[in-house]
Amino acid sequence: MQVVKNRIISRIRKIFSVWIFVQIGFVFSANLGDIIITEFFYKSAGNNYEYIELYNTTDSTINLIDWKIVIDGEASPIDSLLNIDSLDYVVLVSFTGAFQDSDGKTYGSENDSTSFFNICSSKCDVRQDDIYWLGFSKSSLDESGEIKLLDSDSNLIDEVIYSYADEFPVGDEIIGQAAEYILDPLADSATYLNDNGNNWQSSQNISDWLWNGTNYEYGSPLSGYDEEVIYGCTDPLASNYNPDATVD
Repeated sequence: MQVVKNRIISRIRKIFSVWIFVQIGFVFSANLGDIIITEFFYKSAGNNYEYIELYNTTDSTINLIDWKIVIDGEASPIDSLLNIDSLDYVVLVSFTGAFQDSDGKTYGSENDSTSFFNICSSKCDVRQDDIYWLGFSKSSLDESGEIKLLDSDSNLIDEVIYSYADEFPVGDEIIGQAAEYILDPLADSATYLNDNGNNWQSSQNISDWLWNGTNYEYGSPLSGYDEEVIYGCTDPLASNYNPDATVD
């Protein structure tokens, strides 16, 4: 009888522990591909944030505290609470910059919001918990490089090695356009397929957050790429006209 009682108590404790972990966003272990790098923006014509977008492919909320983004060997730790909900996004932003619209309204992070260099410390109009001020240097993301996501035990969760030579949409001539992963992040082997430059494109989504002082730049922070965008010639009189194209 005592053994049965102890088993019941143990089971109750486990259930209660699971409930606590769920409430604060913990998952017991993360696996390769649980979170996917789906977008990065690295060259603004103005003062927009550079950012890295992550997508949670699992059915659980994951707390990214003590995880790291490693850009070309330089680690930037996530040192405060950052929950990424199931099947949802977060964006990690650079040391300087802003998300802003043409009316001057600014959008930023609730995390580390008192930092002098975080625009939310003094004049941010909208603070969001799915924007995280990671504080990596704007010179970190470049025309070629490596972005790694490591969990709190330094296990590799996702990695993108990108360059113009490997067909990624990066290079001197690409300014003000995020690189977007265009495959379904829930697809099998998504974490391997996002190493292929042919599975990325320059964003054609005009973002209300990416006003550079003159015009809006292109990206889709906190949302997936628009599958309705089809590239090609939209001029019906041209020899290379594509009747299915929506963006020239």
